[in-house]
Amino acid sequence: MPPSWRTLYQLTRVPEKKLVAKIADGTINPKTERKDVQALLPPPKKRTSPTQEREAAFPTRVMVDNGEGRPRLATKKEAEEVFAATKVIANPIVSAWERADEDMRSHFVWLFRTEIERILKEVNHG
Repeated sequence: MPPSWRTLYQLTRVPEKKLVAKIADGTINPKTERKDVQALLPPPKKRTSPTQEREAAFPTRVMVDNGEGRPRLATKKEAEEVFAATKVIANPIVSAWERADEDMRSHFVWLFRTEIERILKEVNHG
């Protein structure tokens, strides 16, 4: 094994099967350097921005009337039609909240309560 602690640390990041195979075939030996280990590592994961993470965790949803005066979640096609018709530029959730009456708001809170609680926890503990 390589004598350098940094090289040894990099080896801990190599997938186990590949590590065992490279030790067995002599690729990893006392002369192995950190730059050699870098080539064995999997490609880095693509990082996402906080905005992308929020959008993935809390996708945009649209409420429409179910025909009986009660709100329901819109289908993807209905949501696209709503956005195209209103040309929503601001946060669609905020826009929907501002357009909703008291009954719609109470249903919104009921439908999204777990996500609202999660966001509030992140804000308070973040």
